[in-house]
Amino acid sequence: MHTKPAVLFIYASALWSSVLAADISRDVRGTDARSESFAEVGVGFGLGRVAIAGFNEGNDEFSEIDEVGAELVLFLSTRLEWEGLFVELFHESFALGTVGYNAWSNDEVEFDLILTSTLGELDPGDVAGFESLNERDAAVEAGVRSIVYSDDNILQFEAIADVSGTHDGFSVSWQFGRNWQVRNWATHALLGLRYFSDDMTDHYFGVSASEASGADVLNAYRADEAIVSSIDLGATRPINENWVFRANATVFRLPDSVLDSPFVTERIAWQLGANAVYVF
Repeated sequence: MHTKPAVLFIYASALWSSVLAADISRDVRGTDARSESFAEVGVGFGLGRVAIAGFNEGNDEFSEIDEVGAELVLFLSTRLEWEGLFVELFHESFALGTVGYNAWSNDEVEFDLILTSTLGELDPGDVAGFESLNERDAAVEAGVRSIVYSDDNILQFEAIADVSGTHDGFSVSWQFGRNWQVRNWATHALLGLRYFSDDMTDHYFGVSASEASGADVLNAYRADEAIVSSIDLGATRPINENWVFRANATVFRLPDSVLDSPFVTERIAWQLGANAVYVF
């Protein structure tokens, strides 16, 4: 599924190790890393409900507000690293992609400088009744990320700010993950809190006076700061040396400042997913 503001569908990954320090979305699901770089391709099926107009404007299944949609998707996930520099593209991550530098790390702590883009484009104007609304562009953000490992637990902190002039806002996130081995299944839980400044929230969910003047039913709306909470539960099972099966369920709770937007109609967003992945 496509990555969209406030409701990012997190897919499960494979087997645990702290050798490969990366975004928590991959680490909490684990990876039996043979090197600092990896690549994997997969096919997945997802079922979800996200009551935000235009959150996935390129797919007719998700173009209508308040509908449950299903999608079959092919994806690539990879991390490439050289001399501390790295590029991450994780299908299951909140970020669309990340470029960074590992400034300091040991077996338990990692500190990175990152350049990323967390909230993709949103185009509510593609949905009937919201044609007066403009497309919300994606931003480029820069900041810091720290990850702490303790046995089967991971804690990630991230602080980023817009450097592209798209919304001039910032976000801060805390995520806590833990995994358990249950026979041949690697299971995990991931809890998250993500704070968005008012400039960032308003860029995606506000309605300007000019947009409202072109509509019959929309009022102008200024979105305040927001805290989005999430929980992700999943399980991974190896099929053979290279193939892995993964399944997960994710729920997001949207705050009042998002729910009060004229093109958001429900507080809870959810997703169920399953995929098969080939790990190189």
